[in-house]
Amino acid sequence: MMPGGLAMGLLGPQVGKVFDRVGGRPLVIPGSLGILAGLSLFTLVGADTPYWQIVATHVLLMVSLACVFTPVFTLGLGALPPHLYSHGSSLLGSLQQVAGAVGSAISLTILASFLGNLSPTDPGYRVSLINGLDRAFTVSAGLAVVVVVLAILLPGRLPAPEDDLWQASGVADADGVEEAVPAL
Repeated sequence: MMPGGLAMGLLGPQVGKVFDRVGGRPLVIPGSLGILAGLSLFTLVGADTPYWQIVATHVLLMVSLACVFTPVFTLGLGALPPHLYSHGSSLLGSLQQVAGAVGSAISLTILASFLGNLSPTDPGYRVSLINGLDRAFTVSAGLAVVVVVLAILLPGRLPAPEDDLWQASGVADADGVEEAVPAL
């Protein structure tokens, strides 16, 4: 897990710089395709798969996630008026954690359905484990197809502030910051 985690962590700032230059779509579309490819490659893992292939596939998945997360989070939070940034950031972090937990629960439920009551010493355990992992990654890859479609629909950049739907109201809050309200 460490090589993929390091790759993702080190790429975050670089992806941000590229996002500033080219926008979100040139990062998110290839990133979502990389997620689909990584999850699809994980369906091919078997008992004899070399360790380096598993690590390389995991690195591909993490690099692809880095290419998707930074632009999507930036576009999502940037669409909010400034006074809602903290709420949006909290909500986004919470949704990310909940979605990760739901995804893990779904994958583990699929895996457990293949293992049933087998113990690691049972003769069919290894085959059931591999089949369960294959099915869990197949479902995940199916969900990644939805991510690819959504990536295609994602805007490349946010509208310029003067084109934004949010305008300052001219009324300052207690901190002296003007509130943003929907333009009508």
